[in-house]
Amino acid sequence: MITLDRYTFKTIQQGIRKLTGQKIAAYDRINKLVTLKVVKLLYLIMRNRDRPSLFGLLAAPENGRPGLEYREAYPNAKNEESTWLVADIKEYLGTELELDRTKDIEIACSRLMSAFTSITSNVDWAIASVGYSTQRCASIYVALEEALHNFRWKAEQGMSRLDEALYIYLSTLEFRHFANSYPLLIEIAVASQKGLQVASIVGDLEQLAQHMISSELAWLEAAGMGSRVRTSKCRIPLALFPRAAADCAHEIRAMMSKALRMPIEEKAYQQCISAVQNLLKRVCKFEPEQRGPEDKVTASIAQVAAAFCAVYFEREILQERTNHRPYWHGQKAEGGSLLGSLEKPLTDADVLEEHSQIWRLRLEWFQAANGGYLNVFVEKMAFRTVLLRKMGDIARTNNTEVCTKTIADLIDHLKETCLAMVEAPD
Repeated sequence: MITLDRYTFKTIQQGIRKLTGQKIAAYDRINKLVTLKVVKLLYLIMRNRDRPSLFGLLAAPENGRPGLEYREAYPNAKNEESTWLVADIKEYLGTELELDRTKDIEIACSRLMSAFTSITSNVDWAIASVGYSTQRCASIYVALEEALHNFRWKAEQGMSRLDEALYIYLSTLEFRHFANSYPLLIEIAVASQKGLQVASIVGDLEQLAQHMISSELAWLEAAGMGSRVRTSKCRIPLALFPRAAADCAHEIRAMMSKALRMPIEEKAYQQCISAVQNLLKRVCKFEPEQRGPEDKVTASIAQVAAAFCAVYFEREILQERTNHRPYWHGQKAEGGSLLGSLEKPLTDADVLEEHSQIWRLRLEWFQAANGGYLNVFVEKMAFRTVLLRKMGDIARTNNTEVCTKTIADLIDHLKETCLAMVEAPD
């Protein structure tokens, strides 16, 4: 026989209200037996799996500390137990739901991340492909941001039996952590560079590509990019990156010096190579067109220059190197070297997603600054921040029907605005 003391029941009662926005009595009126079963389940997890602070783990990121290390699956080595616990709770909650209903919930909730990825990639491609000035491209992002502010939708809070309500909540929670974490990571990635004057090196990037091709370097030939390749298509194979960095050391150092407006010492350059290679692997390997074998992954000349600038900036220019310890429930340690994270192999389970995201964003910042379109990057990030805020609000309804319809309407709204701006005369 299970005895539930008053204090624990009150904790569960308050926890359910915080997670779902509804009092437990509201769920009693829908299906009291299911409500009792869920309360019993939560109590047993708190007692048998030593999780008195269970509701802290499951807390909404909007009311606490968001983090990309909260996951439903594929945990990092330091947060395995919590990830498996969340997966178990979802499995228990779904046992008395219709199979078709759980499928519908998973599809609706997974659409949040896929829609964000699709919107941002399609918008970026549409704006980049028209060949407008950087000022015009930036203005399109501003217009899309305004369109998001003007988008109206009916935010109906979902109301269902308790097991379904919590199942939906947990299915949206990983995206909500992402939606609240990503804007903070943008700020961390770019904050240190505020006030840094970076010179455009567009012409130098072209010259480096021409130098590599005309020199008929052995590693370039081995990668199948000999003297006939166009400079715009010239890419460096990351498996042969140390050779490329050695063969082109003088030219890359000259580019870095011009971009950062300071001399680059040979020793400092050499000390950056390993970290730059690891950074490029983390970025380039996950590009849609490079999902093949790791030894076939390549980086553009612009990415290489930006990666060298980003790593050199962190190692040699910053007076205090960046330390960032991603948050997850139960974590106590503070700090965490951003530069040190590049020394770990890509497959290392200890590599934290937030570190990888910060590096990716910082590389993009330098690539934009080197290319003379930093204003476009700034507005692009502002657009993404507002988009995530809007999609996070949609997820918080805990209503799969509203979620599905509103996302579709949002995509149509942005598509209409984007097409109108792109097709308008420059």
